[in-house]
Amino acid sequence: MKLPGWWPWALAGAIVLLVALLAPADDRSLVGSTYSRMPGGYAAWYAFLTREKIPAQRWQLPFERLPLAAHTLVQVTDAPLFMLNASKQRWIEEGNALVVLGAPQGVGSKDGTLVAPGLVKAPAPDARLTSPQGLVRVETRRRYRGSKTGRALLADRSGVVVWEQRLGRGRLIVAITPYLGANAYQDEAGNYRFLSALVQRPQLPVLIDESIHGFRDQPPAEASGRPITSWVEYLLAIPPLLVALVQLAVLIAAALWAQRRFGEPLGLPQPELQNTDAYIQALAAVLRKAKSQRFVFEQILRQERLQLARRLGLGEGADDDAVLAQSWSARTGRPGSELVAIFHQPLTRERDLIPWLVRLRALYPPS
Repeated sequence: MKLPGWWPWALAGAIVLLVALLAPADDRSLVGSTYSRMPGGYAAWYAFLTREKIPAQRWQLPFERLPLAAHTLVQVTDAPLFMLNASKQRWIEEGNALVVLGAPQGVGSKDGTLVAPGLVKAPAPDARLTSPQGLVRVETRRRYRGSKTGRALLADRSGVVVWEQRLGRGRLIVAITPYLGANAYQDEAGNYRFLSALVQRPQLPVLIDESIHGFRDQPPAEASGRPITSWVEYLLAIPPLLVALVQLAVLIAAALWAQRRFGEPLGLPQPELQNTDAYIQALAAVLRKAKSQRFVFEQILRQERLQLARRLGLGEGADDDAVLAQSWSARTGRPGSELVAIFHQPLTRERDLIPWLVRLRALYPPS
């Protein structure tokens, strides 16, 4: 049974959907994530911390669940303006440190009590700044102006790239670029050493915020919640990718059912090799090029005489003119001289061969 015409398009659409779901997301939200191996990710820097035995843990819970004890939280964001809300400011003032990488337009709070210094532009978009840990590569023209309340931790003549400000018993450290320790800078040893020293500067346990990149652990209270009691809750709990896989499986099964024929696949028939014909054609080409028409005529005449002898019931060696003429005349009732004349007709041109064969075979007695 022939498949319906729509099923290839449906199958192609399902494959495209599956590829789109499984393909790695080139998402701006993964900039700064220690799980991302994209150029803007921080997987290489996290591996550097592990090799250097610098204690650091990924934090995959909401900000509100941060421990109140003294910690340093590292957040990498590509948001233009980093807003310091009241809960974050209060958490810092309790003796914690917040390191923000990526605030190209500065830091502000809703009540206006804290605003980062103004911005200036450096003459070159790519610069290497001097730090105690070595040269630090910075690919941005943006710089902060000097601040009376803050302290520059990385700067050049144009302005400040990383600055620090005290808030209560804690610290806020802000970098103007989110790519200070990105994977793209793996060959810039000064970048990784400077950033590692920066997060250790407050001398507190280091947490790297992955929740802002979409990686979140299920809180214990939610993990031990009430059991699912209805099929609606069960469907809502299924991950979207699993739903897509199930849909693809159903679609393939429907296409196979519509076909409703199974069995061994039939291969294409192999063409038979005509070796005899090929050999004859090759030999004919050689003889023609050697101008051996007389030799060809003699061989054809010999074979025709043998063929006539077999038809007349004579042996293989009975190809003498007199014997053939007598036997042929007795079979057909015609004079044997007619046959002998055909045998001895001179052939000098290639175009005379076909008419001669036609006349000769017209004299053959019926089998």
